[in-house]
Amino acid sequence: ICTFFLDIIAPTLTVFFVSSGINAEYGAALRKQLAEKEKALTRMEEEAKNLKSVREREERMVLSAWYEMGMHVHKKGLEERFQPQVSSPRSLLSQKRNEMRRSTVSGKSGSSPQGVR
Repeated sequence: ICTFFLDIIAPTLTVFFVSSGINAEYGAALRKQLAEKEKALTRMEEEAKNLKSVREREERMVLSAWYEMGMHVHKKGLEERFQPQVSSPRSLLSQKRNEMRRSTVSGKSGSSPQGVR
């Protein structure tokens, strides 16, 4: 757009300024101001493009962090769920139940509990 304007329209404006009696210096100042604004616009467009790519990269990093955190929490939950209980039973009844379970699992399901005959 900048090249089009300066190549096609700017000469037309020069003819307009000269034919209408407007000072040629004023026209040159307007053309210079227009060129500066076009440069600023081009710079801003490049900056917007760079900012967009930075934002997209940051979004990908945040999503990746959330994914990793979720996987870590899920893995930790699975490990806790399937980890054997190492805490000792607190009551006598709990201890006897655990002994019965252990004896049943090891194949002694038909035998009587320890101490009882």
